Amino acid sequence: PPGGHRHKDNLGLFYLDQGDVILGDHGYLGDMPQNAWIKSAKSHNLVVVDDADQSPSSRITKLQMMFTTPEASAVEFSSTAYSACSEYRRLVVMIKGPQSETFLVDVFRVTGGRRHAFRVFSDIGASDSAVGGIALTGVELPPEPELPDFAGSIQKEHIYGLRDVRVAAAPSPGWRATWKETARGYRLSMLSGVDKVEASHGPGQETFSELGRRVRYVDAVNEGQDVSSTFVALHEPRGPDGAFPVAGAELLDLPPNAGPGAVAVKIRSNWG
Repeated sequence: PPGGHRHKDNLGLFYLDQGDVILGDHGYLGDMPQNAWIKSAKSHNLVVVDDADQSPSSRITKLQMMFTTPEASAVEFSSTAYSACSEYRRLVVMIKGPQSETFLVDVFRVTGGRRHAFRVFSDIGASDSAVGGIALTGVELPPEPELPDFAGSIQKEHIYGLRDVRVAAAPSPGWRATWKETARGYRLSMLSGVDKVEASHGPGQETFSELGRRVRYVDAVNEGQDVSSTFVALHEPRGPDGAFPVAGAELLDLPPNAGPGAVAVKIRSNWG
């Protein structure tokens, strides 16, 4: 139900791997000005429609499906978070391997609106990391500027929104973004085609002691009139041996009678 502490984050993704936060949430900071960003849809791992916030009063979520087995667990939800959308639905499948390794297959279907931004940020490689960064492969972007240091400033442009935006148009499917530190890493692979990729910096404060903390965002964007998107992505934490679990992945061609938005993915992982 609506409430003062709720965030505008229906279908947001939180990913904890072996006790380590891979895809997180900025939390809640009482009545601090930073909460305008922290509670916004724009600061979460989800699809942002028309660069707008989700409706706080008319959102209804529906559980479509859920199962678990020793090899895989899945959940699918839909939401009426955006009035412009006739469909806003996310399916996430966790594939489970040896030594508690996992990766996620993420299918996010959105219909309606003019701009769909499949948004991902990770706490890995944040500005408070001793050694951290992001690398994109399969897509050409301008060099990344240094993460800004705004310390304790509460000016709106310092605590709300994305900046230092770098853009690449018409990337080939299969491009990757890798957030990295010395001892850990996370990789996003976008298997579906998108109109453009945007990489940027944004606020990343989660606690009262993290004033000015910044994190790195990546958006996969589709634009047009009454856009229909089926984003198909993989999320991979780096394994205990330092390697990523997926050796290769591709979308498979399907016959027309499979239906609109149908998806089949072939994945070769280090364990099968």
